[in-house]
Amino acid sequence: MKSGTMAPKLAIAQALAKGSCPVCSVLKQFVEDLVENFRPDQATSTCKTHTWALAKTAPAEAVVNSFLKTIGARVSGEPCACGICLLKEQEESERLDELAAEMKHRRMIEWFERHGSLCLEHAEKLREHLPEQLQPLVGGIVARNITELREELDSFRELRREGHREGWGLLGRAAEFLAGPRGL
Repeated sequence: MKSGTMAPKLAIAQALAKGSCPVCSVLKQFVEDLVENFRPDQATSTCKTHTWALAKTAPAEAVVNSFLKTIGARVSGEPCACGICLLKEQEESERLDELAAEMKHRRMIEWFERHGSLCLEHAEKLREHLPEQLQPLVGGIVARNITELREELDSFRELRREGHREGWGLLGRAAEFLAGPRGL
């Protein structure tokens, strides 16, 4: 992808995968695209996480402008709200609305009841976007996710005791369930 060209937004229904939160998946892509295609005219103050992300990935001129703005805000004592975090929060709310709309369809409900995953943070936030009659569905999804993760983590721990070295991806999935993806 050329610098300055955002990838097309992934629909929430396209981000459904067993074992991962679809909201986290679309937000991760959104933030990666935002950072990778950050332009000099988008200079904004940044939090620790997004300062490092810009330093690693964004075009140099955009990074310099953003860092100068962040330094200026911190030196002057201004509140230093991260522009990337603000855009991410707006996108997150829109995507939760999108997921809530999708969850009104019976097929989506059935898929989530059997296979769907939500991280703890997005499960809580999704409840606020759902009609009252669908809110218990979220509790059932989280309960199933917790049961599955506990079983898999217990099995992983036992396999490690027996000397097996595979299965580390499970720890990443568990971390995302508990804390969301790294870099958001």
